Amino acid sequence: MTAGEKLKDKPGYEHLNEPLHMLVEAEFPEDESLDHYKKQQLRELAMLNGTLREESPSMSPSMSPSMSPFNNAGMKCAETGR
Repeated sequence: MTAGEKLKDKPGYEHLNEPLHMLVEAEFPEDESLDHYKKQQLRELAMLNGTLREESPSMSPSMSPSMSPFNNAGMKCAETGR
């Protein structure tokens, strides 16, 4: 009999009767710069998918598509060669 089996019926050790599991929690700080990149990536994805809705001038992105590290200008599709 293991030590865990000996303790599982004692007060405070009720968790030993449950299937083995793990809970992982993390807190991430608010980071506006990462939010900016996420918004830009989502905008570029919408452009690629053809679902981009034009934004109002007050909400125009601060980074143009040509400045993006994800800009694929001049790249060709492997399958079609376009």
